[in-house]
Amino acid sequence: MPITVTIKTPTKRGRYGADSELVDYILGITFEIWEERGVELIHQYYAPDCVVHGLDAVQQGAQAMAESTRAYLNAFPDRLLLADEVIWSNDLERGFYSSHRIESPMTNLGASAFGPATGKSVRVTAIADCVVEDGVITREWLVRDGLTLVRQLGFDALAAARRIAESRTAATATWLAGELARVPAGEDTDHQLQPLAGRVLRACWETGAWQELRSLYAPYAVLHVSPLERHSGAPAIASHFAALRTAFGEACIRIDHIAVQPWGQTGRSVAVRWGLAALHLGAYEGRPASGRRVFILGVSHWRLLGDRIVTDWTLFDRLGLLAQIV
Repeated sequence: MPITVTIKTPTKRGRYGADSELVDYILGITFEIWEERGVELIHQYYAPDCVVHGLDAVQQGAQAMAESTRAYLNAFPDRLLLADEVIWSNDLERGFYSSHRIESPMTNLGASAFGPATGKSVRVTAIADCVVEDGVITREWLVRDGLTLVRQLGFDALAAARRIAESRTAATATWLAGELARVPAGEDTDHQLQPLAGRVLRACWETGAWQELRSLYAPYAVLHVSPLERHSGAPAIASHFAALRTAFGEACIRIDHIAVQPWGQTGRSVAVRWGLAALHLGAYEGRPASGRRVFILGVSHWRLLGDRIVTDWTLFDRLGLLAQIV
């Protein structure tokens, strides 16, 4: 029998507000909403007209967010959101910006967007980039790897991608078209680390220059693609991105935001949100080249020692990408 999670309207307001320290705020409201099941607190912590951008869907408004959160909890009622890192900045004209990396263990005990309950335990990674103004989130970019989730559940990835494509809303289609036009014509964000971030992302996605990659990644660097896929060593990382360049050519990448915080004694934690426009020119996840233009919303979390990456979490929704080419 499917399990239904009953969400009660809270009798008191959430614990966090405009005076809260940002990292405490991000971690705290995530715990309240998801693990304490205070879904209605979304109306306190998100602006009524907030927009959440995702490669699978664009959600508009706190009410839509509350409904999708309930549906997710019905499918995965024991979901935990274990924070790996929050990398933040306050370099916006208003408010703060946070990039929150999460790992979620959970069990599929109810029907999901992909099919009936499977009873399987899964583990997924997500990164949520949020603009916080006066204690309220006004914009969010949510990156979840749906492909890893579907594979662990045992569902067919192409069928799941088709379902996403068929259910695409007008708002999502408009946003995708706008990003495909904006990325080639736009400019990178103005940040002191932009030159380094640009070198890394363009070497990985556009040029594949091996000497450049060797200078940007430590020999022992590790790339985390998902909880199920990691690549250790600069050559393995270079091979991973080479396969993506074979599938998606004529790429153009645009850096939209950079946040930096100290890591350890001398290192730095860096969050980079980026967009990529490319042509599907090679086989990808079982689909032959289609020649279609695709957009990727991605976030990279790097740990730097000097100007070399020692750990890389680069995440994008591979199922949302597949939905653009099925």
